[in-house]
Amino acid sequence: MEELRTRREHYKAAEYVCQYWGYYVRQSEENPQVQADTIAFLASKPRRDAMNQINDYLRTNELRDSGRRSLHIIAENGLATICTIVMYNSYNTNNYNM
Repeated sequence: MEELRTRREHYKAAEYVCQYWGYYVRQSEENPQVQADTIAFLASKPRRDAMNQINDYLRTNELRDSGRRSLHIIAENGLATICTIVMYNSYNTNNYNM
């Protein structure tokens, strides 16, 4: 819980960013740089876990581990283009860790 408290105090916009980043990504999802940055962000387990931790706390007011992986996050945010890219690359490289 202390880690979450520190993260929320240090990164003042974290709650807003965690809640709404999917909306902003959808608005420019066709941009190759947005695609690359989003995929890189979601491929980073520490970053993905930090976002999940904040979102889970905002949803439940409890500290828990939802275990949402990249594809769960992509789907719940409606990122169809990025989903296609990730699925295509995962299939062609046998990289199923996202």
